[in-house]
This record gives sequence, C-alpha cells and structure tokens, in this order.
Amino acid sequence: MIQGKVKRNYWYGFRTKLTLSSDEVWYPANRFGGKMILWWSGAAFVTGLVGAVILPPSPTLDIVMAGLAMTALIPCFISIYWVNKHFG
Repeated sequence: MIQGKVKRNYWYGFRTKLTLSSDEVWYPANRFGGKMILWWSGAAFVTGLVGAVILPPSPTLDIVMAGLAMTALIPCFISIYWVNKHFG
C-alpha cells in the first residue's frame, strides 16, 4: 500500500466510500494508512517483545498484552480522520 501498487478494489486496502470514489483519494489514503500500520505494528512488536522477554509472566502482563493487541485499531481511526480532513 505504501508503494502505491494496489489499484482501487473492494477486497484489499483502505476501503471507504471516499477512498473508492477516485484514484486521487485512493493512493494517498492507502499510502498514509500503510505507513500508520507499519509504524504501529513495529511499535507493538517491540513492546510485545519487551513484555514477553524481560517481564516475568503474570496476569497483569496478560492484560497489558491484550490491551496492546486491541490498540491495533488506532491506525485505522487515525487514517479515517486523515482522509476525511484532507478529502472529505
């Protein structure tokens, strides 16, 4: 998505009415969303690795790790906000 190689489609990418409406919205929105997901995934991986390797197993760690997994939606919300601000 970051490289702009995926054409508009209904199966893959950042799909909303607005992004599917034109290539002028599709490519920048998917580039931004792809960067957000890449950055957030890297941060989640490092945090998870630190939590799993350094900290001893505990119920608190389990809750923290589950919360971290749930934060995967944050780049989606940021991307939707960005698209609506710039193209909506």
